[in-house]
Amino acid sequence: MADVPQIPLKEFFKLFAPTHVLGTTYTISLAFFEGLIYPEIKRTNLRRCLLLCDKLGFHRATVESSALRSVGREYMAICAPTQHSFHPKVWLMIGDGKAALLVGSGNLTQSGFMDNNELFDVVEFKEGGPFQTVAKDVASFLAGLRALWPGVDARRLLAIETLEEMQRELEDLARKMPDETDSDVRFLSNFNSPLVEQFGDFFLGGSIRVAAPYFGGGTNGLQILQEQLAPTQIRVFPAVHRGSELDVPLSELDELSGISVHALKMGRKNAFSHLKAYGFDSDGGQWFFTTSANCTLAALGGDNVEAGLLRRVERDVLDQYFVEKPREELPTALRTNDFADGDRWFPFWAADRGSKIELLTSHSAKCPLSNVTVSVKVGGASDY
Repeated sequence: MADVPQIPLKEFFKLFAPTHVLGTTYTISLAFFEGLIYPEIKRTNLRRCLLLCDKLGFHRATVESSALRSVGREYMAICAPTQHSFHPKVWLMIGDGKAALLVGSGNLTQSGFMDNNELFDVVEFKEGGPFQTVAKDVASFLAGLRALWPGVDARRLLAIETLEEMQRELEDLARKMPDETDSDVRFLSNFNSPLVEQFGDFFLGGSIRVAAPYFGGGTNGLQILQEQLAPTQIRVFPAVHRGSELDVPLSELDELSGISVHALKMGRKNAFSHLKAYGFDSDGGQWFFTTSANCTLAALGGDNVEAGLLRRVERDVLDQYFVEKPREELPTALRTNDFADGDRWFPFWAADRGSKIELLTSHSAKCPLSNVTVSVKVGGASDY
């Protein structure tokens, strides 16, 4: 058992010179990536760098296109083809006989990396080292990402080929690590089953602590935790939005049996608390989950793509992360949804064939288009 490792975000990208880099995010700023993150990566051996984001995040990133210089040339930025939210915050670097994994709550934006209160956990892999089980978990996650493009041959899309290469490299690295009968760290994603069902493999009964900014405007996420895990108590730490709003109605929380509401004490008081953290405490031990998953039905028990690191810890570690301040500091106003519906987007992916550009789409997509004009942009240049 150990504390949750802390590492400055920029230092993660300096750990070694990778051959492959993968970043997944909900919202994205490519200008921020090119200006502050990409220069920190040791690129002497870099072959592939792939960024995957949600359709809403991709839509917002297009306004930066004229300021970009390296996208499409030195790295790829792709909209993940999901019907529901693509929400994991995962960074994976793979090098010669080593790999590093960073998982947490922050998007690839200035807010996610610099301004907000965020939380990340890190695991490093090497030949002969620990965490074989986690390496296998991440390889399964990469397979899940590849499967988002049903029926598309990896040879026809560089993003799928990159994910396939990374999965193969990580599986090979896992074979060179000692076998584990049990692991104090696990990487969980909801490709195989909902997160709340996987929590049941590690926790049942006892108490749960939840810190999250979003609850879907209601209590469905908390209720599914109660139904699936049968806790005796849930202590909820909702984030305050715009200084005066919550994303969950306190009146509904007060009516639920076994649930209490608390204000979370943070080191940076004026920063938005965007972290998502779950603490599980039972007779079977204590676990801390650092994740992208908000306390909503879609994130914990639904169809969102989410991910997180579950780590066995001592009880005092949970106490350190869930420090309370007086509840009277919590507002009672309910926030309004400020995210537009992005479901009307129809995603394509382009492959440069030299004499032509091939447009690909998922076999599961419907294409009701006619008389379409395609605008191709590469950095600040464009053509039709």
